Amino acid sequence: MENTTIALIAAIAAVVSALFAGISAYLAYRFKRADGKAGLEKELNRILEIGVQYPRFEYTPFTNDWINHRGEDDEIYLRYDIYCNMIYNFIHHVYEYYGGNKKKIENYVDVKSWIRMHRQNWQHPTDDNENVDGYDEPFRQFINSYLV
Repeated sequence: MENTTIALIAAIAAVVSALFAGISAYLAYRFKRADGKAGLEKELNRILEIGVQYPRFEYTPFTNDWINHRGEDDEIYLRYDIYCNMIYNFIHHVYEYYGGNKKKIENYVDVKSWIRMHRQNWQHPTDDNENVDGYDEPFRQFINSYLV
């Protein structure tokens, strides 16, 4: 009888331990997701601040003229190139956060407008290999799906 009681207590302890381990893993996952979302919010706010500081970066005639100034030593176009890099890096972080799920990404941020607004910079980066070397193929396909 005593061995049966000890075995039963050990089995219950193992089940309770596994249950707590599962709960801990779940909570750690949720906290990590929350931290990731907070990081995205911070990154988005920084980009929006720059957009307010330099409104021409979101002005279609300016962005469409990118191709004519690509590679020039003109501070405003150099800043614009960095701004676009920040946007595409942010979109890549959102893409990774949502596992490439287009619907979830579009519900979080208006990627369509941003990608289309800054298409000249994406299609004609300062460094010709910037997008090939800087982003994985599924992400490049994701971006290019809005440019057809």
